[in-house]
Amino acid sequence: MKCPLSNYLLEHLYGENDILLRDCLEEECAWWVKNNNRCCIPDGAFSLDVLLDILHELVGKMPYEGQFRK
Repeated sequence: MKCPLSNYLLEHLYGENDILLRDCLEEECAWWVKNNNRCCIPDGAFSLDVLLDILHELVGKMPYEGQFRK
């Protein structure tokens, strides 16, 4: 597995265009979830996507100012 976090840091913080796909450090990495035996970065991205869908649905149900005018 290739590490998504190290690739992001190289590209956006250091401006390197030649991104080296680094291997996952697994148990040595701070982002590794020992219980699930996988990286938490992809799980976090999925959770944020679900949350964004829920918030978008809530915005569609909110009343707008024009509904309360006479």
